[in-house]
Formats: sequence, C-alpha cells, structure tokens
Amino acid sequence: MRQILLRYLTEEVITFIKIGILALAIVFLFIQFFSRKGSPVKKPSLSKGNFKSTILITLAVISLAAFLNFGLLHRTNFIHWWEIFHYYIGTKYFKEVGYFNLYNATVVADSEENTYLEKSDYIMDLSNYYLIPRDKILAKSIQYKTKFSPQRWQSFKNDIAFLKRNLWPGRFQRMMNDHGYHATPIWNTTAGFLVNRVPLNRVLFLCLIDPILLIIMFIALYLSFGMIPALLMLIYFCLDFLSGFYWMGGCFLRQDWLVVTMLGLCMLKQNRYGLAGSLFSYATMSRIFPVLFIGGITVKAITDLIIHRKIPHKYFNFLLAFLLTTVILFGYGCLGGKGIEKWRGFIQKIKIHNDNLLTNNLGLRHIFLHDGRETDFPTFVANYGGHYHDGDLQDYFIYWTKAKQQEFKDRWLSFLVYSVLALLMFGYIANKEDDVGATAWGAFLIFMLLSISCYFYSFLIVLVLLFSRDCDKNLDSTISLSLLFLLQIFSHLLFWNKFFLDRYLKISLMLAVYFFYLILYYLFREILQNKSGRITYK
Repeated sequence: MRQILLRYLTEEVITFIKIGILALAIVFLFIQFFSRKGSPVKKPSLSKGNFKSTILITLAVISLAAFLNFGLLHRTNFIHWWEIFHYYIGTKYFKEVGYFNLYNATVVADSEENTYLEKSDYIMDLSNYYLIPRDKILAKSIQYKTKFSPQRWQSFKNDIAFLKRNLWPGRFQRMMNDHGYHATPIWNTTAGFLVNRVPLNRVLFLCLIDPILLIIMFIALYLSFGMIPALLMLIYFCLDFLSGFYWMGGCFLRQDWLVVTMLGLCMLKQNRYGLAGSLFSYATMSRIFPVLFIGGITVKAITDLIIHRKIPHKYFNFLLAFLLTTVILFGYGCLGGKGIEKWRGFIQKIKIHNDNLLTNNLGLRHIFLHDGRETDFPTFVANYGGHYHDGDLQDYFIYWTKAKQQEFKDRWLSFLVYSVLALLMFGYIANKEDDVGATAWGAFLIFMLLSISCYFYSFLIVLVLLFSRDCDKNLDSTISLSLLFLLQIFSHLLFWNKFFLDRYLKISLMLAVYFFYLILYYLFREILQNKSGRITYK
C-alpha cells in the first residue's frame, strides 16, 4: 500500500490537494456568512446533523491527513533527522561544542569512522557563516576533541554514526552547510534534561511531544473560542505552506512557543491576565520574537496611563507576570552547565544569524532590499558569484548577505521611517481592538520589524483566530479570513519555484499586500461605516 502511495501521491499531487481544500474552506466561509442572512443571533455551533458542520469537520480531517502527507510523512519515516542532528546532538553535547563548534566536532568524528564528508571540500563556519576547508578543521582536530572526556567523545561518535545510518551521504554533507544550533538557553535547559535521558535510538518518543502539545493547544482553543474558530485554525495550520511537515514534522519542542502563545490568548479570553503574561514570557524566552505579541496590551496600558493616569489592574497583572517570569526564566536558562556564558554565547550567535539574510526568511526587510538581481538562480550567480576571503569561501548566498548588509547600512534611515509608521499604525489599531485582537496584531509587528525563517510563520494562525471569531455574521471578517486562505493558495503555487530566495521574496510581497489591505481597512473602517454601514447580520 505504501509503495502505491509513494508512486501516485507525489509532492505535486499533495500540493494540488491542499490547494483544493483551501479553496473549499473559502467557499465554506462565504456559505456560512450568507446562509445566516436574516437569522436570529445564535452562538456558532456544530450541532449534530448540521450539513455545514459536517463539511467543516471533513475539511479539517482531510487537512490533517494532508499535513501528514497522507501517511507518507517524510517519505522515509516520521523523524526529521536534519533537525534531530542540530537540536538533539547540539543540545546533548552543548557543554563541549556550544553554539559554534557542532560542525567542527562532527567533521572530526566523521573522519575517524566511516567518513561521509570525505568529498565535502567546505564546511560552514558557524562563527561567521563562511565556508572553510574541511582540511582546515581536521588540522585542529585535537582542539575540538579535548573539549570532550574520552567517554563523552565516544558517545558523540556513536551518535554521529547512528545519524549517518539514517541519512544518505549527500544529505549528511548538505547539513554541514546549514546554520547550526541557535536555541535559546531556556530551550537548551529544558531539551537538555530530555536528551540526556532519552538515547538517540529512542528519539521517536521525543518527537511525539510536539503532536501532544498541539493537541492540547487546539483543545484549549476549542474550549475558549468555540469549535468553528478552532477547526478553521486547524485547517489553516495543517495546510500552511510556510511551516508544513517538511519543516516541522518529526522534530521535538519546535512548536512549544506556538502552543504557549495560543494558550496565552486563551487565558486572555478567560480574563486570566497574570497567567497569560507568564505564558507569553515563556514564548518570548523560548524563541525571542514572540515578545512582539505583548505589544498590543503594552500600547493599551500606556494609552490608559496617559489618558486616565493609571494602568488598569488586568494590564498591570499581565505585565508584572511577564517581567517576573522573564527574570525567573533567565536564571533557569543558566542551569545545565556554562551558567551565564550560555546567554553570552546565544547573544553572539543570534547577532551573527540576524546579520545574515537567509534564503527562507520573510519580512519587510527582504522586500526593502530587493533590487531585481535575485529573481532566478543564473541571474543571482552572475551578480553574486563566490568570493574568497583569507582562504575561506563566501559562496553565492554568503556573499549576497554581505552585500545586502552594506546596502541596509546605506538605507537604514528609510527602513527606520517605515518601522516608525508601522508602530504608529499598530498603536492606532491596538487601541481599537479588544485584548485578544490587539495581541493577535503582533503578527503585523513581526512581519514589519523582523526577518525570521518561514517555518516560524505558523504564528499567522493568530490572524485566523482574529477573524474567525465573528466571520459567520461579519462580511469584512469573512473577506479578511478568505484572503488569508487565498494567500496560502498562492504560496502553494510557488512550490514549483525551486529558487528559495525568489520564492520567499514573493511570499513576503504577498504578506505585505495583505497587511496593507488590513491597515487600509482599519484606518477607513469608521468612514465606510458612516457612509454605508457595516455589512453584518445580527
């Protein structure tokens, strides 16, 4: 049976199926809205025998199957070995390799037994993202081995050998040109407790943590916001081109920040502001960028302080809990060895990482620096061919990021102006929204101010939550949510664009257009309402 599925369920076929489900979800949204015309006010429900309910549940089940590639998973197995190498091995041996020597130690271990890297001329230097000759690393092999005790070195070699048995040589070689391990000390401490108790040959048990957490998340969303919003978020999550199974399936603790963020929104809905603040603190300390989700409540608290000369009790509890939890988690991140040096190393690593524009990053910054020389690979190579620096190779993409860094320095003032305008618009909208909506608008800040990898864009389900709460009786919410699903359809159509840089630039452009539409809608909503009234059925 599996062989039949492998033969006929190609990635292209699965992509078309996902596009079809997304299109049906859009049709469902409009049917749901127009079928309520003239109906009395009712809380949206999925009562037994309801035809529309059956459609939505069916779409959700098929979406989940599509997320799992209809059982094909990674076409070999469930485990994402590329991620396991970085975040299992990187965590388990963090005391020895830190943030910068994972690849170097791996090269040395590989050279001592059944080498897979013999034909790899260059390896990524995680301290600057240049490509350095493999022989240069081997010449310093003693320097890396002495960081291990004999027992730990043998354990490291055994784990690398186990990984190689699950990866074909070409893929293992490509892993050495990735960007390494950059988990926060908070995540490192939690994951370190787990990986040092679960051997690599039992890593499947760790990979089941994320599915369990996601189940808890969707149950909490159902209990807090109702079944229709929860199912729409499930459909969107499962069909998300940016963070699908290819990126996030078969990993462990890679979605903890998303689960905690959504649980934080559930707590806001239930008026448990202190607990919500603590949850958003963990999300922030686990992945940093979720800190922008507290922007909405922060703006509302400041506005109340200016106008009424006091901060409402609920906002005070939220922000106090956020700050206290952050302090506690900072100390927690120092556990597990290296102490505060973990934070120094992390800051240094993130600075290097953020200074480089990666091919699968999204954000306004990528649009801002686009100049037409990155539309296809031949043109890209012609403009950004490889260069050497002190014997180390700057390949096409490394040289491109260095060139863009200089361009950004030359144009930073313009970007600052755009950022300030974005903050002003955010402040206006946050004060018009309820607390859940203002928090969800943190997605806009992330896109406008940061440049992060595509797979973190699973946070866009906060916008599904924002509009699904009243899309059954509110046409503008129905349109906004439908456009978000439509954006996913267009993203899936870019599957055939194998040049990642151009693919994710186009998705950034689509997101920019989408957020521009939302901004215009919010800015002119009151004018439109005064002229024609809001199209809603109550």
